[in-house]
Amino acid sequence: MKAGALEQNLPIQDLIVSPQHRILVGGNRELQDSFESEAFAPAKSLTSLPGI
Repeated sequence: MKAGALEQNLPIQDLIVSPQHRILVGGNRELQDSFESEAFAPAKSLTSLPGI
């Protein structure tokens, strides 16, 4: 995941995670088009997003 892929400065630096690694999304309005509230999403479900 590239730095800034979730929103500006999130993550702060590039990350390497496993496909099953869960990432908390939606809590700070990041990816609000995809998530109405906080959720733990597996990294592999986010691969269609730019920078991931």
